Amino acid sequence: MMKNIPVYKHTAAYAREHDELSAYRASNQANTACKEAIETAIRDHYRDNRLDTVAVDQVVQQFGYDRTFHVLAITVCQADWDRRYSPDNRAWANAMSIPANPDAWGTDRNCYLAVNSHPGLVDLFLSQTRKAYAQERQKTSVRDKLKTPPETTSPKISANFFRPIPAWKAGRAHAPPLTTGVHTPAANPPGPRHKSARSHGRGG
Repeated sequence: MMKNIPVYKHTAAYAREHDELSAYRASNQANTACKEAIETAIRDHYRDNRLDTVAVDQVVQQFGYDRTFHVLAITVCQADWDRRYSPDNRAWANAMSIPANPDAWGTDRNCYLAVNSHPGLVDLFLSQTRKAYAQERQKTSVRDKLKTPPETTSPKISANFFRPIPAWKAGRAHAPPLTTGVHTPAANPPGPRHKSARSHGRGG
């Protein structure tokens, strides 16, 4: 399966010098197949001014994101002057740092890997592929976080998890009275007793 073939990102000259021509040729063959698969996916899934996202899935499932991005970056870099590619996608492609791969006559071999579809549709395909890749990475990150158990030695757990709960908090007894250490007088203290009218009369 071509998805399992590593993407060889060096030139033919480098491969020759380092005795890696077999890896270079296998990768180049897979790159050519990926280019053709992108062309087919765009042709089959563009309808009513809309490119179905199935086109991206169809290519990525067969070749993976790494090779798909490699071929798309080559395609955009080969026509960096074409403003039908968005500024964002042109900047992305240039950041991939695809090296020129000249043959004996000085022709860049990368030109043979450029997707031969309408640039506007290739730009749309690239945008959809980048979006799908970002969503896939986000899902993977969330799954990894869910798989990671909490650390039982963290301060929040160790400080509170093993602390006994008071009986009154657990509902097994009444809460203890609040004491502040300051005497609070009664709300309506008794006033001085008044002599009755009868006792006043006797004294007169």
